[in-house]
Amino acid sequence: MAGKPQPESIKHLEAYRAYLRQPTPRNIRKLAQEIKVPWRTLFGWRSRYQWRERALAYDRRLIDAAAAEREEEQATVRVVHNFYQACKFNMADFATTVKKRHERGEPVTANEAHTTMRILEMLERNYATILQQAAEPELLA
Repeated sequence: MAGKPQPESIKHLEAYRAYLRQPTPRNIRKLAQEIKVPWRTLFGWRSRYQWRERALAYDRRLIDAAAAEREEEQATVRVVHNFYQACKFNMADFATTVKKRHERGEPVTANEAHTTMRILEMLERNYATILQQAAEPELLA
């Protein structure tokens, strides 16, 4: 009758964490030098506690998390771009309306004229500049 496998001790977990911190491909002999444990002992622990499999699963979770973050960032950029396009068209319509009213001799308030000038300045800027300014609000002043 085989006994239950023993759970990892604190010493084993610390060695495993050091193993995880290694760049891939991970190396037991280098780990042995780093943490001052005989490499044969570490080979046994790696096998007994399935370090390779667990490390691969850990690496996969990190890769998946990075990919999800990248996808979320790209989705955010798409939303911002679409919002910018919608705002750009609305701002252009406003500026065109104010300009036509002015050309027909209809009254235009100072606020409308100022807003129109700001809109025209913004429409001249490219998308990358607007994104940069959104990230650095002090530049909008």
